[in-house]
Amino acid sequence: FERIFDTENYAAGAYREGMLHMYDREGGFHAYSYYSALISQNFEDRILLTVRNVDDKYEIQRREAILSNLCECYYSIYLFDYVNNTEEPIWQEDFIQKNKAFPKGALDVYYEKFVKYYVYPEDQEKMRRAASIDFLRQTLSAEQPVYEVDFRRIYPDCIRWVRSRFSIAEIQDGVITKVIFANMDINEQKLTELKEEQQKKLYVEAQNIIKGLSAFYHSVFYVDLAEETFQTFVVREDVAERLNHSDQYCVLFDIYHEHLIHEEDRKRFQQEMSLGAIKERIQEGETIYDLEYRRDYSGYYGWMRVHVILAESRNGVPIKIILASHNIEKEKEQEAQSQKALFAAYEEARNANEAKSNFMAQMSHDIRTPMNAIIGMTAIAMGQVDDRERVKDCLQKISLSSSHLLHLINEVLDMSKIERGQLTLTEAPFSLKNLFHEIGSIVYNESMEKEQTLNFLTDGTTHDNLLGDAGKIRQVLINLINNAIKYTPHGGTITVASREMTSGIPGVGCFVFTVEDNGIGISRDFMDHIFVPFAREDNCHVRKVQGTGLGMSISYGIVRAMQGNIRVESREGEGSRFIVTLNIRILEEEEKEEAVQRAVTGNLGRKLDACLQGLRLLLVEDNELNMEIAETLLRDAGFIVDKAENGYEAFQMFVSSEPGTYDAILMDLQMPVMDGYTAAGEIRGSGHPEAKTVPIIALTANAFAEDISKVLASGMNDHVTKPIDFDRLLAALRKCVCR
Repeated sequence: FERIFDTENYAAGAYREGMLHMYDREGGFHAYSYYSALISQNFEDRILLTVRNVDDKYEIQRREAILSNLCECYYSIYLFDYVNNTEEPIWQEDFIQKNKAFPKGALDVYYEKFVKYYVYPEDQEKMRRAASIDFLRQTLSAEQPVYEVDFRRIYPDCIRWVRSRFSIAEIQDGVITKVIFANMDINEQKLTELKEEQQKKLYVEAQNIIKGLSAFYHSVFYVDLAEETFQTFVVREDVAERLNHSDQYCVLFDIYHEHLIHEEDRKRFQQEMSLGAIKERIQEGETIYDLEYRRDYSGYYGWMRVHVILAESRNGVPIKIILASHNIEKEKEQEAQSQKALFAAYEEARNANEAKSNFMAQMSHDIRTPMNAIIGMTAIAMGQVDDRERVKDCLQKISLSSSHLLHLINEVLDMSKIERGQLTLTEAPFSLKNLFHEIGSIVYNESMEKEQTLNFLTDGTTHDNLLGDAGKIRQVLINLINNAIKYTPHGGTITVASREMTSGIPGVGCFVFTVEDNGIGISRDFMDHIFVPFAREDNCHVRKVQGTGLGMSISYGIVRAMQGNIRVESREGEGSRFIVTLNIRILEEEEKEEAVQRAVTGNLGRKLDACLQGLRLLLVEDNELNMEIAETLLRDAGFIVDKAENGYEAFQMFVSSEPGTYDAILMDLQMPVMDGYTAAGEIRGSGHPEAKTVPIIALTANAFAEDISKVLASGMNDHVTKPIDFDRLLAALRKCVCR
């Protein structure tokens, strides 16, 4: 302004023009004016000055400059008029200008299309809320004239981060009516921020994990392989004191190697925990490995395990690792116990295998003895056919040897059932005195041959009528008595006694059975093995006795299955006492009367033998000798017998027969052409009128539980084992036919 009136530098008729920014300090307003100055030629030192107000023009230029600067930052700017519900694009992208889906018009329609087509689905609700006038009027104010929100913008070929800026454009009567909506691309900045946030989050999580693991790990170090330094996360006090704030790995290594590692583990620790060794192992592909060593804990050594974990690498070169060590003393103890248990199991299996081998060797001898008798007596009988008495004597000895051989086989089968847990128990009324009488009649002859005194005492029992498995009790006591007879010399004494005690259970008595002898006794070493399967004491007296060595094991298994107890007291050279304790139900008076009635009915039922006379049976057997024996026994008993040599022949004979031809079918199982299982299934599935009802009884040498189950599953009615017990076969026929 002063230069305008500086006339010294003006020539006459000179002209000047320019812009003036005028400011009224008192009024506080600004004004922009355009001036022109002309030096008068007629009047010296006179200036003709004209001033013209150009506020509007200059404001437009200023705003255009500001807008130009804003457009460099924001790729789109809109004016939202919430009163008139309109949007006015101040600056927008070319492809939106050309997009017919976004015509200029209603604000709410435009913005909803913008959100729907260009905002990432997870951010849409946030953007709808941000543009709500209610939200903006609550959020924006003179103190906070701007609200910003970040969202993901959908482009035809990518998704980018954008920041929307809502700012006040107009306020009427204290209420926001217009808002500027501007969008800025912040993709690089946002991705950097997100990456930094993720790194911070991971770092915090890593710190939390390390802190959490500190309860498990005694020490955790973060080692820089390039710098050969470390950072401590968890450390024991004795190590921290020796470190004395050092961060050099060599110092840490020396502390462990020289002061803490057991001398027997130092060389291995030195070889595997040096930085060179660690780098080499990691580069070979071991990104995680561990080392076990013993560490000094103030006077005693405890087992530790240090884990080496690759944390960072560049171009295949390890840069940083984590060393984490923890105490494994309990693990080592468990490992030692497991090894001990494994060794014990191995020894037990080895001993069992050895026992089975010994058993097989002994069984070979025991089986040969009756077999030699059978073969020898058969040869003698064939050579003495004319001597009736001699042949009769040979046949009696053959029968005795056969019974003994069958007893050996049955003991093996019984033991197999017990080992498989397939022993079944039945419950039926029985008399204890009668049971003792039956047992006495069975073992009497054998004891008399050795001129032994055999005593049975039942005076110690209050109740005689009981409810339980008399057959299994009989088997246990006979095993114990036979054992006593075998190992008691001529003229010895064997006492079998029963005693009743209170069980504490209503209706149940506690019965103690003892079998005592004055025989050779049992050695102290064998006492612990007497109930072990296949075990037999190895001495000159025992080797003379025939048997499987399973009698005691079978008795033990039966007693345990009956929830009882069996134990032995013995002194070598003086004798033995076996004590069996069982809880057995006491038969009440009403139950006793019912049992008597059933017994009477059962005895009357024995007259049913007449219903078997004249029955026609189809006997199916491929072995000629077995066929001859079975046919002879059946015909002698009064049956009519038709024969078939295999399952297919039996099937054809049955389906071609008239109804009522066969009263039952006796079916062998293992046969050529068609086995018994298949034949039974074919018969049951045939169209014969009696296909579903004709009784089929299996005759087989297979006596295991799964064999019986398979027989029943194939449609057969019952199962009789070979050698055939004829009474058992008759009982099966009664059950199936006499109905």
